[in-house]
Amino acid sequence: MIHTAVETDIPVHAGAASQDSEARFHAFMTASSEVVYRMSPDWTRMRQFNGRGFLADTAEPTGHWMERYIHPADQATVQAAIRHAIGTCTS
Repeated sequence: MIHTAVETDIPVHAGAASQDSEARFHAFMTASSEVVYRMSPDWTRMRQFNGRGFLADTAEPTGHWMERYIHPADQATVQAAIRHAIGTCTS
């Protein structure tokens, strides 16, 4: 019985954490006048982007964010900065 309860609790906790995360993001978006985005930990996917009327929004996760939002002349610099940040992460 304990094993079943543990398995049942995991999705419930994950769902609650996801709802809390979405609520925090929404509150931040409401209070901010800046462009806000959410990325996967390895920066391969843009999870959400709110361009605040300045740039096109991305409501669904995409792996093509760099081509869409970063000028081709700047893409290598951005990729290098991401690799450096990930390589020096201490968390």
